[in-house]
Amino acid sequence: KFEMVYGFTPIVYRLRGEFWSVNRLPMTILKPFEYSDVQTALQTSCYFGWLVVSALLYYKKYKQCHIVNDEAVDDAAGNADDDANNNKSNNNNDHHDVDVAASSSFGDGEEEA
Repeated sequence: KFEMVYGFTPIVYRLRGEFWSVNRLPMTILKPFEYSDVQTALQTSCYFGWLVVSALLYYKKYKQCHIVNDEAVDDAAGNADDDANNNKSNNNNDHHDVDVAASSSFGDGEEEA
């Protein structure tokens, strides 16, 4: 709509043929989505500008995701090492805690000789 107000920029290319015409089916269905059979310099520069900005934002988000993921992996590895050390110290003390119910014999209460 800027071109209607400030004047049209040069035409980059025009799609020829009845199929591509904005006034005929099936391409007239795309007109509400700003389809045009004529591409101007402003439309082309806006498209490629949007494409570059989108790619840069995607790359920034991609790098942030990997930084967070790397930190999570490092934290998980550190926690795994801490857990392994805690389990070793707990295993040394496990022989003192004997479960009485597990060590009792099953049956009618008589002990085997």
